Amino acid sequence: MSASKFETMALEYRARAEDSSALARASGLDRTREQHEQAALRWIELAEAAESRAESQRVRLAAAPKTPEDAAPEDPVTDTPARDLD
Repeated sequence: MSASKFETMALEYRARAEDSSALARASGLDRTREQHEQAALRWIELAEAAESRAESQRVRLAAAPKTPEDAAPEDPVTDTPARDLD
């Protein structure tokens, strides 16, 4: 199964967090270092939110009906999927 949009976003956000952390470590100015550290924290928050959305999407897709017959409620008399007669 290919990665979802949210999984791809999470990977990108984690990479940006790493970049911001590296810039913070390399910074000689206190204020600049703080800004890069704050940016890294925000990227991590975004990555965690995207991962949460990816997990929710996986759960929804796993619970979704696979065929139209799976989606139709069963007729209690015949134990077959109910169909519209229109």
